[in-house]
Amino acid sequence: MIDNYPDTFVAVEYHTAYGPETPFGDTRIAYYGITGTPGAWFDGGIECSGAYTDYNQQYNWYHSQYTSRASQDADVTIAMFAYETSAQTYEIEATFCVEPSASTKTMVINMVQVLDHWPTTISFPRNTVRQGVNKGTITLGPGECETLTHAFTLTAESWTAKEDTKMVVWAQETGSAPAWVYQAAQVAWPFEPPPASGDFDADGFVGLADYEVFYDCMAGPEEDPVPTGTTADDCLRVFDFDEDEDVDAQDALSFMSVFTGSPPYIITHPGHQLDIPEGGTATFVVVAGGSAPLSYQWEKGAYPLEGATEYELIIEDVTPADAGWYRCIVTNALGEANSNSGMLTVAE
Repeated sequence: MIDNYPDTFVAVEYHTAYGPETPFGDTRIAYYGITGTPGAWFDGGIECSGAYTDYNQQYNWYHSQYTSRASQDADVTIAMFAYETSAQTYEIEATFCVEPSASTKTMVINMVQVLDHWPTTISFPRNTVRQGVNKGTITLGPGECETLTHAFTLTAESWTAKEDTKMVVWAQETGSAPAWVYQAAQVAWPFEPPPASGDFDADGFVGLADYEVFYDCMAGPEEDPVPTGTTADDCLRVFDFDEDEDVDAQDALSFMSVFTGSPPYIITHPGHQLDIPEGGTATFVVVAGGSAPLSYQWEKGAYPLEGATEYELIIEDVTPADAGWYRCIVTNALGEANSNSGMLTVAE
């Protein structure tokens, strides 16, 4: 099945006879309470324990479980890369996202390095885990993403058989087994870094925060970049669009082509308008930043004010009925920002 469905079937294999070299595997075997072999779990929630004497029957059994899950849509996505950071050491970078239409997910994240066709002393060894790590839990709301990384130094067996080496990650529901796997992903040798994206903070869009880091990287990471601790390799990985080992003016053209700007943010909140005389004028002003065009909608309490769609709200001929709390909601294509509320009181 690994060979027949290379793009949709992600498999890892644990063995019970290789001792301290596979502590992660021992942990997973204990998690599922596996006492006999073979034992298989599809998507973390469908158990297939035991074996047929006929290999075709075994395959058909497994295949039926795979197809029952493959037909279901997943609402978690994983974008994954692995790239070299030093001799024989490769970093996994995986971005986990929850679809906008999905519910909030709390997920356990696991990352492993596997070696296919190992060990050679047993029958049908596939994607055997050589090392792994539990990265803990993340919670993502609809439309949210988070990027996690981990570096593995390849074992001697893996380095000798690099063409059989893979990195695998998966996101699984919390709790005791059985626990459904929301999504899994893998990359095989040769590992390549992701193309330059410009999204330094990995928040899903190239905004003002990325813009600031980009120009720090052009000046050189030794020039106290934002955020502190950014290295030359970090700069090249995210901003070297033309792959010439330098972040320069040519990359600036590419960066601006993917720059999506910034969601709104409030610079100056509306102030209070206190003791305005009846018949007088009250003025609320909000100053906002973010990518144009910005739209404004003033509210009194929780109710939108008809026609109040400018950065300035002017209330003429004030009456006692105008007293209350006013705020402005600023929006653009990337999101919205709510100002603090300003109070209007009318002098008696």
